[in-house]
Order: sequence, then C-alpha cells, then structure tokens
Amino acid sequence: AGANLAAVNYHFGSKEGLAIAVLTRRIAPINDERRARLQALPLPASQPQQRVLYLIWREPWMSVAPQTYIAQMLALFNWQTVPIAPDVRYPAIMLADYAGQIDRVLLSSEPYPFRERHIAEIRAAIPGVPVQLIDGEMTSWYGSRAIAALDYLRAFTADEGALQQACA
Repeated sequence: AGANLAAVNYHFGSKEGLAIAVLTRRIAPINDERRARLQALPLPASQPQQRVLYLIWREPWMSVAPQTYIAQMLALFNWQTVPIAPDVRYPAIMLADYAGQIDRVLLSSEPYPFRERHIAEIRAAIPGVPVQLIDGEMTSWYGSRAIAALDYLRAFTADEGALQQACA
C-alpha cells in the first residue's frame, strides 16, 4: 500500500521477504523470552510426579493423550496425563476406569466450560482424588500465551492451599 516496490525488492528480495523480516523481528523477542522461562523451570524430576486425568469434555467424558500440547505443558512440571497410550489424541473415557489409578483430576475451562458444579460429579465417580478447575487457555493456547502459561502452571502446580481445597 503505497510502498516503493523497488526498495522492498532491494532490501528484502520480495514482498514475501519483507513479511518474513517483519514477523521475525516481532517473534524473536517473544521466542527469546519463552526460551528463558523454559530454562528457568526446575527439572521435572525435582518435582513429585502426578498422574493427572485432564478432562476437556463431558458427555462423553474426554481426556488428552500424552502427545498433545496440553500434556506436554503439564509434563514440564512432572504431571503425566492419563490415559498413557490411547489410539486418539482426545480419547473418550469412563471415569470409573481411573479410580485408584490417578493422583488428581483437572477440569479444563475449555473447550467444555467446566465449573464448580461439576466437581461433585467427578468426586462421586472417582472418590478420594483431588479435583481442580484449571484455566484451559493457559494449558492449550500456544504461541505468545506460552510465556504466561509457564508462570501460571508454576504457581498452579505449587499451590498446596488449592490442593487442600480440592480434596475437601
């Protein structure tokens, strides 16, 4: 739009080259910050391992497979999602199958909008396991949100007060 095409071609080789240069300039600082935050995380082995049932849908109940972005984000904090080896990325599950097999249940705020009222339903199906609401945006949206997600998950996984409340 009003740009001197000869100048664009001289400096960037093409309009595509200009677009790449602009995006690289904007993305590089975000990526540098993300790398720094990742390097600052404690090693997963230094944190207690948790077997986590991360629910994303109700009717049918659906979870996440280990190869998903969500599972990889949780694994940074030594939280391992179950089921371990499903055939699909978002398997439909039976809650009762996980009784005695998990350390906690996380109810994502998206895509299904789990709320406080769903906690009792989960506790009835899987008694004795902490059930917590988690911000799905912080675990499933990648890109620039990944920086805030690392801070969120660091606080979430370390919050013993929330864990005590989840067990009540």
